[in-house]
Amino acid sequence: MLKHTFVSILGLIIAILAGLALSKADQTQYANVLNHAGIADDAFVYHTKSTKKVNQAVTQLEQTGLKDYQVQFALDKTTSMVFAEGEYTSLPIDSGHFFTSADFKSSLPVAVVGANAAANLYQAGDQSYLPLKGHYVAVVGTVKTNQGSRLNDHIFLNASTDSKLVNPQLKDVEIFVDGIDESDVHTFTRIFGAKPHHMTVATTQSHRSWTALYGVWVLAIVGTAILMVAVALLATLVSPHAQVGGLDSPLRNRYVWGMGTSFLPGMGIAIVLGAVIAWWQFYINNYFRLILVEAGLLGVFILATQIFMHLRLRKEEQ
Repeated sequence: MLKHTFVSILGLIIAILAGLALSKADQTQYANVLNHAGIADDAFVYHTKSTKKVNQAVTQLEQTGLKDYQVQFALDKTTSMVFAEGEYTSLPIDSGHFFTSADFKSSLPVAVVGANAAANLYQAGDQSYLPLKGHYVAVVGTVKTNQGSRLNDHIFLNASTDSKLVNPQLKDVEIFVDGIDESDVHTFTRIFGAKPHHMTVATTQSHRSWTALYGVWVLAIVGTAILMVAVALLATLVSPHAQVGGLDSPLRNRYVWGMGTSFLPGMGIAIVLGAVIAWWQFYINNYFRLILVEAGLLGVFILATQIFMHLRLRKEEQ
């Protein structure tokens, strides 16, 4: 019983480590999204020669009926106009709020600024204003994240169907579309008059390779699988010698299977407990992936235990 408990404790530790690795990967991903002003790495990028105005494009976007996406019209590396429908990537609000659906129909420009950009605002009573083209644009919110993130320097303006003060032609902006499915790409291609590209071609956003962003955490998860194989080997070594003399092959296999699976209840509980701890204590963005990885670790333990049990039996019979 003590041996089974020790093996289960090791399994619990490995399950927690796997959850921690996933958490770090999710944090890296979210930090990268924030560094891109809330745009994911799999967003579509449009470079167009269209002379259509932003407010005309927004009107057409609104008429599509599509939900849960955002479009950013980047004026430069630190300023973008935003239009969104439904749910989309939320930014860390330091004060105030982000744009509402009413802002995407208003003729009045409003802004959300990064914490560093907030230092350049004009203050009148309780209201802050952004100097822009000889006008003062009301600031409705401030976003803030870790020091060094480009989000802190960014300025967001509402892209409205009735935009007037800031309303460039599409050929003068870089367009990012985030949150749509491949099946909806043609709709945006028609509206913007250009084919989509991936983030690697973006000029107003920096891009880091997938390996640079997530490679170390993928290796960490692979490492937990290797550790689980080592625990399976330990479980085999502490198991009693198989008494299979005189048994035919099916009975021998059943006996060995029973020896290996004797660790399964405790290991299963340990991995479930480790997943629960990771779920509640760590930053996890994709819970399905957490469940998949933890279930994979249990599968690795079962498979490795059976392999080691059979190898041990074969060696003892030689």
